Amino acid sequence: MTPNTVLFEWNDFREDADKFGELLDQITQLDKNLLVYSRGNGENRDGRRIDVWWTPSAGNVALSMSLLRFITRSREFRDVSMRFLLLSGDSTSSDHLRATMRGLLTEARLDASIRVINNTLESASFHEHVARESADARICILGLPVDVDDCGPAWQASVDELLESLGTTLLIRGSSSFEEVLRLSRQATISFIPPPGTSGQPADLPELDLPESQEIAATITRLASGYQRLVSRFHKAGVQRVYGAEVKLLEGLEKAVEKQFAVLDKGLGGANPRRLRNLVNRTQSTLLKEFGGQLEAYDQKQLEAQRTLLETRIRAFLDTRRVLSREPDETLVVRRPAAELEIEDGDEPHVRRIKARKLFFAKLFRRPVRYRVPVGPLKAYYFERAIEELLEATTQQFVIDSHNLMVHLGKLLSSVSFDKLLASLDDLPTEEEIRPLLEAQRDDLLRALNELIGHNKERIGRQQWALLAGSRQLVQRFGHDLARLDIRRLVRRERRPDASKLEALRERLGALPSQWFDHQRQIVDRARLGLRLATFQHRLHSIVERDKQAVVLNVNSGVLGECKRVLTDLKRLSDQLTAHEEDDATPLVIAFDARADFDQRFDSEQVIDTLVSGTADLAGELPAHVTTLTDESIKRLEEGQTDEIESVEVPVQRLAQFLIEAQFVGAVQQALEKVPRLEARAAGVAQDAMRLVSFQLSEIDAGDGASGSLAASLGPVIDSGIERLEEEIVVLEEALEAVTTTIDAQLQLVLEGTNPYDLTRTSGDLDQHIRRHHGERAAAGARSLFRRGGERVSEALVRLVYRKSKGLLLARERRGDVASDGKIVDRMLDLVEAHMPRPEVLDELPAYYRQLFYGQATINETFWVGRRRQMASAKRAVASFDRGSAGALVVIGERGSGKTSLVQRITTELLGRRTIHRVMPPREGATDPEAFAEALTKAVRAEGTPDELLSRLPDGTVIVIDDVELWWERSADGLGSLLVVAELVKRFGDRILFVLALSTQAFGFINRYQPLGDDALAVLECTPLPAEDLKAIIMLRHGSTGLKFILDGKEEGELSDLKLARLFSRHFDYSGGHVGAALRSWITHVRKVGTSSLDVQSPNGARWELLDELRPSLKALLVQLVLHKSLSRDRLVHVTGEREATLEHEVSTLIRMGLVTESQHALSINPFVHHAVIGRLSKRGLLS
Repeated sequence: MTPNTVLFEWNDFREDADKFGELLDQITQLDKNLLVYSRGNGENRDGRRIDVWWTPSAGNVALSMSLLRFITRSREFRDVSMRFLLLSGDSTSSDHLRATMRGLLTEARLDASIRVINNTLESASFHEHVARESADARICILGLPVDVDDCGPAWQASVDELLESLGTTLLIRGSSSFEEVLRLSRQATISFIPPPGTSGQPADLPELDLPESQEIAATITRLASGYQRLVSRFHKAGVQRVYGAEVKLLEGLEKAVEKQFAVLDKGLGGANPRRLRNLVNRTQSTLLKEFGGQLEAYDQKQLEAQRTLLETRIRAFLDTRRVLSREPDETLVVRRPAAELEIEDGDEPHVRRIKARKLFFAKLFRRPVRYRVPVGPLKAYYFERAIEELLEATTQQFVIDSHNLMVHLGKLLSSVSFDKLLASLDDLPTEEEIRPLLEAQRDDLLRALNELIGHNKERIGRQQWALLAGSRQLVQRFGHDLARLDIRRLVRRERRPDASKLEALRERLGALPSQWFDHQRQIVDRARLGLRLATFQHRLHSIVERDKQAVVLNVNSGVLGECKRVLTDLKRLSDQLTAHEEDDATPLVIAFDARADFDQRFDSEQVIDTLVSGTADLAGELPAHVTTLTDESIKRLEEGQTDEIESVEVPVQRLAQFLIEAQFVGAVQQALEKVPRLEARAAGVAQDAMRLVSFQLSEIDAGDGASGSLAASLGPVIDSGIERLEEEIVVLEEALEAVTTTIDAQLQLVLEGTNPYDLTRTSGDLDQHIRRHHGERAAAGARSLFRRGGERVSEALVRLVYRKSKGLLLARERRGDVASDGKIVDRMLDLVEAHMPRPEVLDELPAYYRQLFYGQATINETFWVGRRRQMASAKRAVASFDRGSAGALVVIGERGSGKTSLVQRITTELLGRRTIHRVMPPREGATDPEAFAEALTKAVRAEGTPDELLSRLPDGTVIVIDDVELWWERSADGLGSLLVVAELVKRFGDRILFVLALSTQAFGFINRYQPLGDDALAVLECTPLPAEDLKAIIMLRHGSTGLKFILDGKEEGELSDLKLARLFSRHFDYSGGHVGAALRSWITHVRKVGTSSLDVQSPNGARWELLDELRPSLKALLVQLVLHKSLSRDRLVHVTGEREATLEHEVSTLIRMGLVTESQHALSINPFVHHAVIGRLSKRGLLS
């Protein structure tokens, strides 16, 4: 082991100051950590705080945090508090330092407070700050100067003096192993007041209208200065910087545009059209990728910093009240000459009385008029007005501006397209003709970005002016009130602070940064999705354009080209005959080529196959689902309305697949199918014409060859051939034009359907379109999307949603197994969708009704049914624990069997008076013990190792670990977290009650390797419930909503007990007695939603034998998802050991079937069919 740290005492090498400095320098050059220790004055041995100091020129946060972790492991320092003091010479960096430091502490799991000391307002040295702030600290950690030249005799003398006032001190300098992680970072700021003429506002603030009273005038002037400092600081440290972050983003996008266009401009020289087309396509793809990278960087780095900055500056503004009004009851003695109190005709009665009274006492005591003014309450009132009129208005304006900018920017970036430039390449072959188009596109894009930058800078200036002018107007109103003689009456009646209103205002302001952050992040996510869709659209456009040109070339070089050649020969022969008839002297030379190649026919199926294979993978590169703001919500945010903002999950991949396969491929195939038939007819006409001409020529050769008979017999044949062939060529050209027009029109529909800012409307119509296409017959060819199973099978209806057109299906059938997969996907999707609620029903059902039946409602006494046996067993187990027995209480059951509800019932009824901590797993699961330790830390809200945390918990504490199956995986190292749980139960199970919940299948599998049930207090199984209990559960929820249901035309009150028994028996058969499945079954079988009633139907038995037809690899994936409940794709790769590419294909297949859903990067079995999947897999022996 090689030492990496040097530790010595401060006084050991102090005989020679110069040599001491050289020693520090040598240790630094050896790249060692340096710790210089001082015992200090020894007066703070009982101190309970460790102070860590940092400045830009001295200090190392990474090394300091490592030292703290080491020091606090000692029992002596285990309970000390820690504080980081950051000295900044730039006030604009304070928020950045605080936010960054907070993030570093969170990452290091250290519980420490942070204080940023701004050194710009005072001239104190660093050592003076340390002596003042840390004199009572138990340990003080200081940084040695980064520059060794600063460690000379003067610095050492200063440290000697400092150490006399401190306790134990460590002076540190880190090696290269501890690079500094905290750095100053000043964001771009723009500061100006709008100059005269540019905004219609003067640059100078209006003068204050001051009263003659010197006391009042001085108070107003001081308050005006205070408010001006306040709003200037808020603007400089807050407004400028949050706007500046967006300016920085826009400037980065500008640089990306200039860079990529420069690359494209450089590639123009000598490039042929094909190479230039590739260069333009590559440039557009790279540009969109760079745009996405810039937005991602903004999302990950700037958004959180902006939110923190807003929160910090809002708090700072609110805390300034103590500065503007030091005393709540502050008063001011005002002296005024008696002449000012003369009663005037316009005075109100109460003012007259005040004047008379004050004049009377002034004359009585022979002194000027004097009275006290309640300044404090009035300042408090106007500070509330400042919060509302200045702080809230400015922050709200930023929110509106920021949302507007990001929506506009997203639309701008996703609209970047080089399609027009690509279309002109064939017509503009020279560099001189192409360059102006290129420059125009670049200038348009840069101009748009420049306008956004200019607008943002203008907003910064306007916000500054609004704050300054608003504060001046506010102070002026304060001054007018202060000068009134009836000021006491005014304050008492009209200028009283409203505590409830102020509290509501503070709550709004406190919530505003997080609300802005959430909405802005979703808008940025939509912009990033827009760029991915723009890439999808660009690639789709390129593929379609390529294939369209191939179609045109294929048709023109095939039958159509041959027909035109034959037509040309016929016209030339006709012209020769005409010329000979007009002038016998003209020699008649018969030259007619009767050869023609009509074998090169147009293959529409091959074109469709090529088109579909080229576009098949495009949609797969899009996210399966995204949760995004609705289009209406985005419009509301653009308009500054932040209420009623809704999110929706959009099936992006499914939408793109549907648009390509249904609206594009189907329509194009229908247009293409006409071409071969028209080609065959045109080829037949051309061949007829050639045969007739050849026959006539052979007849003439066999006769006397007289020119008169030649013209008479051959002329009509040629004319007829020309006329018929011209008609066929026109028809064929029109068909080709119709094909290209259809391709362009249908492509435009796909592009419009994937418009990122009209996405939720398009996706909302998706199911409606699918259902409409589901009913079309096979005679519609590629336009139909689904085959209607069970109805008139002889009509051979064709499925097309997520499948290829008729030609593609035929091509795939020739590929054998691939066709089989395609059919099973469609059949499975039909089966799954038949057992899911219809979208229009879900849209019409009230949200509270859906919540009750989706298992998301609170399970309270009102809805609890059954489980008496399990509750009795739980009660015995808790009693056993209270008597000193050790172990865990384990709850098992199928997914949707009510495990979580039972656990909640146990904790509420049996453990309600105990401290309960719930350890929540990541959605996609985790096996790393560190992940479990982090979740436990979060649950108990304390720092430390699991052993330390549980050691500090009081006896009788309850630890609930639900979804235990998410803490393991079926792999060699998959039991890491569970081993930690088992060890904790073993060590602390006698005084801490562990409640574990997991699925029956996972319990059975895990129990083989890590026995959870052997030492358990009890194992409670959530077995299926009988039909009568299911009826009670469903009817309790349904009845609580006030809605009625109608079955077979009869309202529920009119149904007999036998009818109800049959209904819920069918729900039992459908769900297998599992609560979650039965609740979803009820929603699934709602046919129609009325104003006050639901039209329901009885479930029918489903034939899930179709699952048996799945490939073994797909069944294996389903088994893994049953055992683990939820897995990320990376964990699934680790569990299965399959190659990532293979697994991606298998997972995509299951998602297309509807058997698996993906949400927030976690894969799980569709909850509507989970019970059926488990039932079938168990029946086939794949699950025990």
